[in-house]
Amino acid sequence: MNTPEDFGVLINLPVGVCAVDTSLNIRFWNRRMELWTGLTMDDVSGRLITELFPHLEADLFLDRLNDSIYRHIPQYFSSSLGLSIIPEDKTSGRPMEQRTSIVPYRRNDGSDEYALLIIEDISDLKKRGGSLS
Repeated sequence: MNTPEDFGVLINLPVGVCAVDTSLNIRFWNRRMELWTGLTMDDVSGRLITELFPHLEADLFLDRLNDSIYRHIPQYFSSSLGLSIIPEDKTSGRPMEQRTSIVPYRRNDGSDEYALLIIEDISDLKKRGGSLS
């Protein structure tokens, strides 16, 4: 499965970025996601995100993901609400407080629709008592 070329700019961002298509197959996985999970783009490409992370089969997550993909409504949540994209056992051996945005994305030609999952590690910020707004 080919990575959409317009996602190349996201490869080195200092946040985790994953793109899933309307069937919930992973289409993009940036280097930060590789670092946090130990899984490469080749390991995850074309796999269902719920196969990789079974806890994401929860209605709460799937509803938010579907709202983003099909209704084009951006979503925002943190692990303090009980929903983490990356489970703690995959985060390089340390707990990670996560802030996640799910952003709808449609290619300019309308050929493909995705949900971009943008995951930030806010652990250090939370320890310092910084603002999350």
